Amino acid sequence: MDVVIEVLFSILTAIILTMIYRLMTWLTRLEKQIIELKTDMKWLKAYILKTNGNNQGDKDGVATDNTDV
Repeated sequence: MDVVIEVLFSILTAIILTMIYRLMTWLTRLEKQIIELKTDMKWLKAYILKTNGNNQGDKDGVATDNTDV
């Protein structure tokens, strides 16, 4: 009977450790995606500040919004 309890406890421990490992792997991937998103947001903010948020200046130099009408 003691052997059965030890085997069940070992199996339960292995399952719990596997779940913890999977959770840590998932959190690591999530952290990498968050860092990548922050980098993209910094780039987007810099681009918006550089263009002053205006949608002016096509290839031919004509403003594309109607602010100067």
